[in-house]
Amino acid sequence: MAFISTLPNAATPIQEDESESGLVRKYYTRPSTIPPVSTLCEANTAIDCMTGGYPGQRTQLICRISGTVSKGIIWSRTNNGQQEDVVSCNTANTVCFPLGRLTGYRAVDGPDSVTIRPQFSGYAAEGGSLTVNCEADCDPPCVFSWKLGTQEITANSQLKLSNINRSQNGNVYTCKVTNTVIPKSNSKQFTLRVYYGPDSVQITSNSSLTLKEGDDVAMSCGATNCSPSCSFTWKFKSPIEPTSSVLSLNNIQRSAAGDYTCTARNTNTQKSLEKKISLDVQYQSSITSVTLNSQYTPVTVDELTPMTLRCDVDSNPGSHIKLLNNSQTSREVTHSKQAEYTWNEAGCLDAGHYTCEAGNNIKSAVSESVQLVVRCSPRLDHRVPFQKEFAAAVGGDVTLNISVIANPSPTFTWYKLTDGNKHSVGSGSSSTTDVSAVGKLTLTNVQQGDIGTYQVVVSNGAKNTDLVKNLTFDVAGPPNIPSDLKSWSSDPHSVSVAWLEAFNGGSEQTFVVQYRSDTSAQWTNLTEVIPENGVNTIQKAVISNLQPKTIYLVRILAYNRYGYEDFTKEQEALTLPPGESFLPTSSNEVIGTGIAIGILIGITIAVLTETVFVILWRRGYVCASSKSDGQHSKELVNSDDQTNTYEGLGTRDDTPYAKMELYENLKT
Repeated sequence: MAFISTLPNAATPIQEDESESGLVRKYYTRPSTIPPVSTLCEANTAIDCMTGGYPGQRTQLICRISGTVSKGIIWSRTNNGQQEDVVSCNTANTVCFPLGRLTGYRAVDGPDSVTIRPQFSGYAAEGGSLTVNCEADCDPPCVFSWKLGTQEITANSQLKLSNINRSQNGNVYTCKVTNTVIPKSNSKQFTLRVYYGPDSVQITSNSSLTLKEGDDVAMSCGATNCSPSCSFTWKFKSPIEPTSSVLSLNNIQRSAAGDYTCTARNTNTQKSLEKKISLDVQYQSSITSVTLNSQYTPVTVDELTPMTLRCDVDSNPGSHIKLLNNSQTSREVTHSKQAEYTWNEAGCLDAGHYTCEAGNNIKSAVSESVQLVVRCSPRLDHRVPFQKEFAAAVGGDVTLNISVIANPSPTFTWYKLTDGNKHSVGSGSSSTTDVSAVGKLTLTNVQQGDIGTYQVVVSNGAKNTDLVKNLTFDVAGPPNIPSDLKSWSSDPHSVSVAWLEAFNGGSEQTFVVQYRSDTSAQWTNLTEVIPENGVNTIQKAVISNLQPKTIYLVRILAYNRYGYEDFTKEQEALTLPPGESFLPTSSNEVIGTGIAIGILIGITIAVLTETVFVILWRRGYVCASSKSDGQHSKELVNSDDQTNTYEGLGTRDDTPYAKMELYENLKT
């Protein structure tokens, strides 16, 4: 141990004494020159005195102890011939204090412990600074130094670190305190922990982020270079509780689709980063609305009303949408949520159920319908050939009929026109399917008096006029001669033929095609027998195995069980030279081109012919025919007693049903 004293007079030891208490006392005399004194202050030990002191100077006395101190240590000196104690120390020589009877003495002490202030766990934010003070109780004052590993940083009690970076994380800084008097040292260290990050944020998923409704998904959020570890929060429209780096969604619904944001936050550096991820939830198609002119089913309009059919669909992904009129597709779009179909004028045949079908790859298509009702006045049904002439054998039955389109369902009133007057013959019978109606008047056991013109008035209360049509009834006979015969060649070895079918005379008719070259008088029958299709329909045939570059004459004969009237007028056709051909786009194109003009002319001629025929008939000229020995003959029989006139009776042209032009507009 040691203590320091400033002595006016140094003392020399005059004796040593071991007291009964086990303490060793050392006594000093006062020579003119103060010798350094060192004592081994322990019972049963020798005293080793070294160095010396000088009057008026600061003197350090050291006692080296090699044994065990059992009671304690006391420093003493003589004062005016008396031995006085000046310093007392404990057994461990860690606590020494002046006894106070003589001034100028104090113990050399420390450092027993080292304190680092401020007291902290060694954390600092990246980019920041840190000041650390090292403290220790020393007498006399100690010497301080800071080291990083074995390298000294500074030789004072304060350590200053600035612009701290993450590379310093984990550095161990040591403060060493030394009492150079004893000498004695002590130290304390701390480990620097640097707060930093996050540098980036990542989101991973255990499955695709494109899900089907009802699926489960877990998304994990992580941060790179975050010290200490970051905390994580999730947000979807609003914060999600509880907070965790993993977000699990079970039985996911379409409402859960959208952007999810994960925020990684370092609470020490107050730095946070976000990462956004988009979740796509796919689900089957569902039709939200099907409307006609923005109205729901049923929708009733007048004809010629502009119409818009619209279908709205909720689906993900977009749907394959079909708009159908009954079973016919009007519009079709893909990968869409809306479809529209527009037409300028609603026609009578536009009535029915309009259906929207929608589906995607999640599930099969669904459908919903809206009903359209179109109010329209009666008109001929253009889908059914209009028959104006009817015939039956005397004593037989006949049914006059007319097919119309009307909505609401019409009534049929039948009249017989006689001498300019109308005589009601009843309403007959009728049948209705959707907007199609058929009116019928059946005559049974017909006689000569039933022959004539019948008028039918079709009415349904619509704002337009009624439909009025005249039909004629006659006794059965041979069919009328076909009209509008056309012939042409499209290759070197064949001729095509087309004609309009005429009234069959009240009995099913069959057609024979004959042909010959212009250099031959012998007619050849086409082996094919051609049955009837209906009045005013187009018939056609092809004559094959002909010679090239040759003129052929063609004619048609219509006959039934009552015989025939006559062949058509002959038509010429020149076969093409060898190696040449004419290939039309379609047979319909050829027929349409070849006879379109002829039909118009033929209709005009037919009307004139019909008028003449009726006049002749009413004047009593009956065209009769008989079949004998394979020969057909005709004669005119004068029958003056059956003369009838129909002057003053008005006739009404057919009103064709105009096919509506449809326009469409798709909105997606």
